[in-house]
Amino acid sequence: MNIFNLLLKLVNLLIIIIVILIGYKWWNHYGQQTFFPNNSETKEIKVASAKRGKIKYQIVASGKVSSDKIKKIQSKTSGIVKLLSCKEGDKVKAEDVLCIIKSPTIFGNSKEIEKALFHKRVKVLENYLRKTYNNKLEALESAEINYHSTLEKYSQLKLLYQEKAISKQELTESEIAFERAEFQYHSAKFAFEQELELSRVIAPGSGTIILNRVTEGTEVETGSELFLLADMSSLIAKVVVDEADIEEVKIGQKVEISGESFAPLMLSGVVEKIGAYAYQSERGFSGIEVICRINLNKEVAKLLILESSCIAKIIIEEKENALCIPSIALLANEEKTQVFVVNNSQVHLRKVKIGIITQDLVEITDGLKEGEKVVTIGSLDLQPGDYVKIKK
Repeated sequence: MNIFNLLLKLVNLLIIIIVILIGYKWWNHYGQQTFFPNNSETKEIKVASAKRGKIKYQIVASGKVSSDKIKKIQSKTSGIVKLLSCKEGDKVKAEDVLCIIKSPTIFGNSKEIEKALFHKRVKVLENYLRKTYNNKLEALESAEINYHSTLEKYSQLKLLYQEKAISKQELTESEIAFERAEFQYHSAKFAFEQELELSRVIAPGSGTIILNRVTEGTEVETGSELFLLADMSSLIAKVVVDEADIEEVKIGQKVEISGESFAPLMLSGVVEKIGAYAYQSERGFSGIEVICRINLNKEVAKLLILESSCIAKIIIEEKENALCIPSIALLANEEKTQVFVVNNSQVHLRKVKIGIITQDLVEITDGLKEGEKVVTIGSLDLQPGDYVKIKK
């Protein structure tokens, strides 16, 4: 009987020990997280809610703001650049005088004009040109009167000669006089229409000087390039797209253009042309040049600086009212895409389907509801069923 009681006590003691061990294990794994979810054993995470909004997948490319209507301004005569009135970046109007080319064939050795040029006395120069203009005009008018007079006389004498009223010698003398008058007239006309204009370099239209190849005193030849003038009403962005992304770029896609020189403005545009060949960019990667037409008005055009740097975001795909979560919440592998969803301080793995993916956001097309919380930071150490504490 004593032995039986002793065995019974030992069995009871063993059962108590087993129960205590099982209870201890349960407490460590589940009890503390159930009754004290905020204690030190709970894993800390950060979460984000699934929200609806606009999502855009875009390719970012860098380049410069330019114009596709650039005019080359050349010298019409040889000489020395004087009275240079513009520099790179200056906005000019049509017919503005950009500089004077001092040519010996036009100005000669006039002390008056030398003095005017030396002191940059524009009024004296204008008076001189006006005086020269008037002299050329008088010469042209005189030559024109003489030309028409000799032409009329020659025509009359031709008729008289046909009627044998005058001699061959008289007709020949009249013909020689007419040819001389005709030559003088065309010479005077050329001098009036061309020679004076050769000295003045005039803007052929309104725009911005984007390149100036001369300075005061530069010697130039006939045909030398002096300036490049860009039309500010026809602007483009020339950007370089990485060769790996170029297949996604299509003509007509929307573009958002920004730049430090015109911040905080955000310009809009469309892809107009895609280059056919790749080339090595300044940054060392292989890219394709893409031309984007900029949509702008006159007020915006006044603020832009040509050849300034810009960033173009080419919109490949966009969607309104899309259900989105941060991209870092995705747990993707070859077989499936999942997220950790938080519910009552516990995490669960959820398989989801995705749509548009950007650097920051991803569209969820199936598997999540608006407002559900997903783990963004801390998912690497999580297991399904773990209890968590949300950090703010």
